[in-house]
Amino acid sequence: MRLPVLARLGAFSLLTIGLAGCSSTVQDAFGLSKRSPDEFQVVRRAPLVVPPDYRLRPPGAGTGTTAPAANSTSQDAYTALTGQPAQPDTAMSPAEQTLVSQMPQRSIPDIRQTVNNEGDQVATLDRGSYLFLFTWQRADDQAQGTVLDPLAESQRLRQNGIVTTRRLQSTPLQP
Repeated sequence: MRLPVLARLGAFSLLTIGLAGCSSTVQDAFGLSKRSPDEFQVVRRAPLVVPPDYRLRPPGAGTGTTAPAANSTSQDAYTALTGQPAQPDTAMSPAEQTLVSQMPQRSIPDIRQTVNNEGDQVATLDRGSYLFLFTWQRADDQAQGTVLDPLAESQRLRQNGIVTTRRLQSTPLQP
């Protein structure tokens, strides 16, 4: 009985010594420690610009005015190292040139109208053209049958010898 207790104690002590020898803590291994952001991975964004006059309307679509493009991090680094502004690389790579050369040169001027019409055609499909997954869905589209007059039906059941448990009051049917 004494040996298994000593064996357990020895295994536990070896395990704790092994964990203590690790370079990271147990909390790090289980993801319980707080990780601060890497200061070299933080990207600085350009500051917001306050308009000179608050009465100016914001630019709308098609006005031709766009916001100036923000410098990339590599352009900022080039400017910081050389003291000269970086020239944007406007030359296309061979892959981009191949892609552009294989594109069709024609464009569809009324593509927005075409897409809207296609969407309208999908929205106006009749109920018979849908794919029904369950048989009870198709039964809902068919005629529901005729509406029975409760008083006449109760009278017909009594004439046939079928006893009804409730008496219906005579109220006119609402069309």
